[in-house]
Amino acid sequence: MAILWSLDETRDGRSTRYEVRSSGATRRLYTNGAFHSQYNPHRLLAGGVWDLLTLPALYRPTSVAKVLMLGVGGGAAIHQYVNICAVERITGIEFNPVHLQIAKTFFDCQGPTIELIHADAYAWLKRHRRRFDVVIDDLFVDGIGDPIRPNVIDTRWMQQLTAHLRPGGVVIQNHLGPASARRVAKDPWVRAHFASAILFDTSQFENGMLALYQSPVSNRQGRNLAIKRIQDLHPGAAKGLDFRGQQLF
Repeated sequence: MAILWSLDETRDGRSTRYEVRSSGATRRLYTNGAFHSQYNPHRLLAGGVWDLLTLPALYRPTSVAKVLMLGVGGGAAIHQYVNICAVERITGIEFNPVHLQIAKTFFDCQGPTIELIHADAYAWLKRHRRRFDVVIDDLFVDGIGDPIRPNVIDTRWMQQLTAHLRPGGVVIQNHLGPASARRVAKDPWVRAHFASAILFDTSQFENGMLALYQSPVSNRQGRNLAIKRIQDLHPGAAKGLDFRGQQLF
């Protein structure tokens, strides 16, 4: 892939290199060599881990109107929510201003449905009382090689996320591996406040995507519903989908 744009930045004594690479209509974001996101306007579902940020929402029996995304990155999943889930509003909170610039300029994350906010996600959650059908926890910071989580996912953090859900809402949480996701799903508080948990993964990445539903959701029925919704809106878009779901409770 050709380098379409790059930036070397030093902040607080730390150097970061950003690159947007292109191949035809495809755009990819790399930060310090770590692959963050991919967007192609002609192929909304690209087979990447960001697909798993969207697919669990399509398992929900009712439609999704309002979405909160903590951690925007390049914004590939934002387009999926707008064009596949047909949301009324998606609000993205991102601490890194360069990522916001890239999302707007190279990933076309603009329009009346999309609200991007430069803020610290933890402070924003404490300040605001807005509620959403889906809350996505995709918070990572740059590490050596792969991104790393900036916080511990404990009961208190899960309580903060859940406080911003509408009744029947869903928390979708990106984990670097399935073991971390399983640990969260075993938390007694989580099991007391959610009716179902499904672990999503894909053969191309090691990430485990944990989806916690306040209403009962079946992995088998949910998968059929998600694929039907995709095919109804974008015939052929579901072909070659590479994901699995495992019912945890």
